[in-house]
Amino acid sequence: MISAVLREEILTCHSCKLRDGCRSPVVGELVGELVGVGVPTIMLVGEAPGEVEDRKGRPFHPTAPAGSILRALAAQVGIDCYWLTNANKCRPPGNRTPHPAERDACYPLLLKEIVEINPRVIGVVGLSAAARWFGNRTMAVINGDARAVRMRGSDVVRVIVPIQHPASYFHQGRDTRVLEIIKVGLERVLLEASR
Repeated sequence: MISAVLREEILTCHSCKLRDGCRSPVVGELVGELVGVGVPTIMLVGEAPGEVEDRKGRPFHPTAPAGSILRALAAQVGIDCYWLTNANKCRPPGNRTPHPAERDACYPLLLKEIVEINPRVIGVVGLSAAARWFGNRTMAVINGDARAVRMRGSDVVRVIVPIQHPASYFHQGRDTRVLEIIKVGLERVLLEASR
């Protein structure tokens, strides 16, 4: 789905120190099968690869705890074809949140990915992924909020929808209400994609 040139640029990137501590940058992937238009109308963007994703080389890997939840909930709400990627392509040490300078270093690659995939709507999964467009507001306030945003440094405008990160389900003692909050965000993504 992305060009060989962009894939190579992601895999050879050394724009920040995160590359030194990960196995390899994780390139986005198509989930599901394209029907009709030939491009996914939805892109889901996580914060950064976790331990399993770093090892397996796939974003939100289906066997990773957060990956299995995100993929299952997306299917439950009817999102059956989408581009899945991360704002940061390399795993931060100890699975910490990427620092602002690390997010900025990776942003040009994310922007190129957005331009090439050309989704109608982008679901940003987690606060770190949402911060670029929603500032320091809490996920409790912004989950499922949709806004048209001009991508910094370009003329590209997309609808962005923040989504609670699936890891919060585990951080909050497997509280099933968190799964419902995630579904609200995903349902808003699907609604915006159908407009």
